[in-house]
Amino acid sequence: MEDEAKFVSKRDGLGTEEQKYRKLAEENRVLREALDAMSTGFIVFDADDRIVAFNKKQLELFPSVAENLVLGMSYQSLLEAQTNKGQIDAARGREKMWIEEWMCRHQKADGIPLEQKFDNDKFFQLTEHRTPSGGIVAVRSDITKRKEMETALGLTQFSVDHAGDAIYWIGVDGKFEYANQYAKELLGFEWEEFEEIHIWDLDHSVNPNRWNIIWDRLQNTERQVFQTTLLTKTGVEVQVEVTTFPVVYGDRQLVCSYSRDITKRKKAELDLANSERRYRELMEGSVQGVLITTIERKPLVVNDKCAEIFGYGSIEEILALESTRQLIAPHELSRLDKIRRPYEAGETTDAVYYEFEGVKKDGTFIWLEVFAKAVNWDERPAAHLTLVDVTNRKRMEADLQDALVDAERANRSKSEFLATMSHEFRTPLNAILGFSEMLRAQYFGPLGARKYTEYAADIHNSGEHMLALVNDVLDIATIEAGKRPYIKSEILLEGLLRNCIKSVEPIASEKSIKVLLDVPRNMPLLYADKRSATQILQNLLSNAVKFSEPGGVISVSTASAGDEITISVIDTGIGISADYLPKITEPFSQAVSDPYRAQEGTGLGLSIVSSLVDAHGGKLEIESEVGKGTAVTVAFPLRSPSNNQ
Repeated sequence: MEDEAKFVSKRDGLGTEEQKYRKLAEENRVLREALDAMSTGFIVFDADDRIVAFNKKQLELFPSVAENLVLGMSYQSLLEAQTNKGQIDAARGREKMWIEEWMCRHQKADGIPLEQKFDNDKFFQLTEHRTPSGGIVAVRSDITKRKEMETALGLTQFSVDHAGDAIYWIGVDGKFEYANQYAKELLGFEWEEFEEIHIWDLDHSVNPNRWNIIWDRLQNTERQVFQTTLLTKTGVEVQVEVTTFPVVYGDRQLVCSYSRDITKRKKAELDLANSERRYRELMEGSVQGVLITTIERKPLVVNDKCAEIFGYGSIEEILALESTRQLIAPHELSRLDKIRRPYEAGETTDAVYYEFEGVKKDGTFIWLEVFAKAVNWDERPAAHLTLVDVTNRKRMEADLQDALVDAERANRSKSEFLATMSHEFRTPLNAILGFSEMLRAQYFGPLGARKYTEYAADIHNSGEHMLALVNDVLDIATIEAGKRPYIKSEILLEGLLRNCIKSVEPIASEKSIKVLLDVPRNMPLLYADKRSATQILQNLLSNAVKFSEPGGVISVSTASAGDEITISVIDTGIGISADYLPKITEPFSQAVSDPYRAQEGTGLGLSIVSSLVDAHGGKLEIESEVGKGTAVTVAFPLRSPSNNQ
């Protein structure tokens, strides 16, 4: 019985140990299931920093090292396995240093969460805690979705803050519940300041006493768009275009507002309106007609002056025209079409000026002066024309042209008359000279009293002077009438000059005036009308002697340069004043006002010289200084195929 009792007692003891073992196994199973059911990775290290436990999630999080993750593995070996697999972005290229850094962090096990980014764009959060026995519990969770949401939220917040509109939410009490960064910058408030103000503090168009009514309207309207003015923190007015709509955030009713700064736009609109107003005022107040047409000549813009020019009662009448061709005289259409063609083809946009004959509403023709330029009007090519009625000016020009023709006709008649009367003047003068010469020479014996001889001499001298006067007048008349013949030939210049000098030598000798001649060797032959060349030189020499004081010097020289021959006559006479020099070649002009000297010439000498030089295609230059003398230079062109006639 005792043996049975002992056996039973021993059996009962075994039963108790088995029960404890089974209980412990069950607890381990439950604990394992609990660990495996966790959504985070779980790994336990003992005091020697070796793995003593881990769950399935840990294997799922790191499938690349799952085959190496075994109980008893050290923490450092785990890190080396991860870097060898290239899982850690931050460890690439610096694996050893990275392992040392994480070993140091691991040993701290301070419970502060750390984030890791793996090569598969996964983010994990690691938290490590020290156990009472000196081990470490590491918990890892996959935070990839949270990071994606944070990134998306950050991008959304960045987009909202940097939107081109001020965005803010308003609560039922009229206070700001939210404002984006642009709203703060636009209005100059920090968020703490926004929280203390109401919408009516910024928008004075909002009546705080009627806020309840406004709030109800905002809540019951899907969307409202309006313009208002907001005040910044510094009191500056900002014109905005506002879009509002109701929103529900949680259990709260709010109004979302998008406010766009349109201050510059409003200023631009105002400037444009002012510009259009000024343009219209200028157009309507202009003394010129303004007409803008399409390329097809359809009127687009007309001012009152344009309507007045064409005889229409209002600008609407011209705007109603199908084409401005109705305003153009029929005989002008072809010419104006040619002017417009390059603009219609887009070949040029340059401004153009022209005149044309237009047609008024009543059919009357008028002359118009036009300044036209290609422009863009409402994004379409157009023509801008400025018109001035020049009908009166055209009539005056026509009258002036008629008067000029009459004057030229009268001048020709005068010249023809004088030329015709030449023989009538010469005949009696020759008779006077002949008879006075007979009296003076006493061909038929003595006349008696000595005075008769003196009178006869006076008659002869007066006749010579009158003949010279008549010859000069007739010469200038013949030249102007175009009836003087020019027979050009080659002339030896030195011989011509010596003959002309001989004609003035008697008078020069009486005044003790020296006449010097300088003609270089090998001078080209002068190609001119000999009679005209002689008359030119004799006139120049005669003037030089006439206006030189006794004892003076006259120098005559020639030169050949380029395609011309020049002859210069330089005296040391009384000279010509600078103010009189420009008109010295006018008919009947004289350089001195002395009555005695004025009787010695007709004032036609230099005028004849100028006309004869022009007829030869030459040039006449006169330089003079009072008290020092005068230099006259005549240039004749050399003979060439063009003047060989």
